[in-house]
Amino acid sequence: MAAGARSRVVTKRIAPDAPRSIGRVLNVLEALVDFPDGASLSELANHMGMPKSSLLVLLKAMVASGHLTSLGQRYRLGSSSFSLAQRLISVQPGASILKDSLRELWLRTEETAVLARFDRDRRLVTYVDALESPLVIRYTVKLGLTRLLHCTAAGQAALAHQSEAYRESYLASTKLEQVTPDSITDPDLLREKLRQIRKDGYCVSVGEGVAGAVGIAAVVETGSPEIDHVLLVAGPTGRMEERVAEISAILLEVTRAASATLRHSA
Repeated sequence: MAAGARSRVVTKRIAPDAPRSIGRVLNVLEALVDFPDGASLSELANHMGMPKSSLLVLLKAMVASGHLTSLGQRYRLGSSSFSLAQRLISVQPGASILKDSLRELWLRTEETAVLARFDRDRRLVTYVDALESPLVIRYTVKLGLTRLLHCTAAGQAALAHQSEAYRESYLASTKLEQVTPDSITDPDLLREKLRQIRKDGYCVSVGEGVAGAVGIAAVVETGSPEIDHVLLVAGPTGRMEERVAEISAILLEVTRAASATLRHSA
């Protein structure tokens, strides 16, 4: 299995009465989210529990439509998939508020600003929108990228604001991978950091998910018990460490304003 891929059969979200071809297309798209570096025909077939012969026909059609790309016998999400994702996000309730908040963060910090969405079932966050820093040395973002919860600023911020039952289930059942030398792999240490995040209102991650990078993240609240969105500012360690207090204050101001607006418009 490809590095970073998470083993599962991706059929549970498809309605039982959906046409088989539609269900399989959606399953392919969802499966490839778990393979950020692409997947071979065999890997996808094993991951999805499909015959290779049937899957190959479907993959060729999706490459032709631009929803997938094929390079070096590995399949990846294509430009049409990302375009569709962006259009779907743009019609979500509150999408314009989140986009305006993202732009405000980018303008005020001149660092890369990212909007992440929390996936409660898969225990991941996904980067769904971003504006990259205009500076030459910057944190770069690939939209659609999924990130682990325990070692990223966006993931930790989202996890900190879930219910105690969810957090404890996560800590009890998830292997905390050593992604970088600074990743937290001790459940007790992570539990304490999550407590501090709830107290401060924001999360700072220094080299835990990406060596040489700092992320500062805070959730956007809508009044619902469930937290779905996180705003993140990220950049190189040498520049960001000196700006933690400044950027965290800006981030809290922006996320609190967005949260208040979303609660009012709900």
